Parts: sequence; C-alpha cells; structure tokens
Amino acid sequence: MDISKIQEKVSFILSPNRFKHTLGVAQTARELAIKLGADPLKAELAGLLHDIAKEYKAVQLLESARKFCIVISNIDRISPHLLHARVGACIAREQFNIKDSEILSAIAQHTLGKANMSLLEQILFLADAIEPNRPMEWAEPIRLELKERGLTSAIVKSCQITIKEVAEKGFLLHPITVETYNFYLGKLINL
Repeated sequence: MDISKIQEKVSFILSPNRFKHTLGVAQTARELAIKLGADPLKAELAGLLHDIAKEYKAVQLLESARKFCIVISNIDRISPHLLHARVGACIAREQFNIKDSEILSAIAQHTLGKANMSLLEQILFLADAIEPNRPMEWAEPIRLELKERGLTSAIVKSCQITIKEVAEKGFLLHPITVETYNFYLGKLINL
C-alpha cells in the first residue's frame, strides 16, 4: 500500500480534527527526519498512523490490548487512552500491513516515550508534540528547545510539560514517561 492510499484510508477512520493533527505530525516528522538524517518516508508513514487508535473508546482500547497481548498496567486500566499508541502499532501491522519494526516501534512509543529511543522514535515523539496544529503555549517551548539545544533537550522539555500538566490535573504519572524524562535528562547532565 502506498502512502497516498494509507492517507486516504486514515482520512476515513479519523475525525476531521484528528486527521488534521495526523497530517501535521506526518509532515513535521518528515521534516525532522530530513534534518536529522532519518528516513523521511518511514517518519511520514509513522506520523500518518500514530493516532489510528486514538479515538477508540476506553473499552475498545482495553479489549484490543488484551487481543494483541499488550501488557496492561494498573495505570493503563485507570487511563486506557494511554494504550492508544501500543494498540495503534498493532493495528498498523494488522490493518495497514506495516511490517517495518522501526515504524511500528515509533508508533508504539509516541505517547509515553521510553529510555534510549531510536532516532525514528524520538522524531515521532517530538513531531506529535510540536506539529503546527498544537496549541502555541504547549508546542512553542519544545520547538524553541529543539532549535536552540537539540533533540535530547527537546525531549526533556516535552516530558517536563507533560509531567507538569498531568500532575496539575491530579492524574497518575505513567512510569514510562518518568523513565523517559530521567533517561534523557541524564544524557543532558552526563549521568
């Protein structure tokens, strides 16, 4: 399946607003890949499919996670929307015939991140945070960090913003997000 057919199929699955975000992520991922020396086609494809399960209801995400044998933590049970990335990677494999493990892993990690992400995983993680349709107060500090201090620093900034927002709402922090933050902050301070 070529990228234009995937884009068309995704446009029928997602709501117009989610599809607009998806196109922004795909384009941003492509641009970052070109700048950072990654495969732009893989980055664009990962961007197109990253939120394929985002609009699933909580029950659908939990059922899909069980079907795909995804480990479900207590935090995932409380906040099933956090499963959309991991479920989305499985849907990309099953329904869109994506076999490239690098693309699938980037989709699976785009929300929580992980320690020691591949370049493509880092690109999609950031593209989701800074695409042009994101609110300025959210995305601009991350964009600035990327421009002035680079990829690792931008990942730390993205994690800081997410952690602050989640904590202010009184929600549980996923340990993978904390692990991502600690790993990349550690790289900055040479731990």
